[in-house]
Amino acid sequence: NGVGIVGRSVKYHRPRGVMSAGIEESNALVQLRGKSEEPSLQATRLALFAGLEARSINCWPSVNW
Repeated sequence: NGVGIVGRSVKYHRPRGVMSAGIEESNALVQLRGKSEEPSLQATRLALFAGLEARSINCWPSVNW
């Protein structure tokens, strides 16, 4: 999908991306949106499906800042 940056570091706002494919991933925390919102899920543990809307929660003011 072309998304390379999924969050920012807290102190210096350096870009963070997905570095692994398992449960040890610490950079890719997302919030699911839709009928029921679920915060702080690891992106590498989510199954993809049509209509999935996930937003990064580890960035301010935005990931592209």
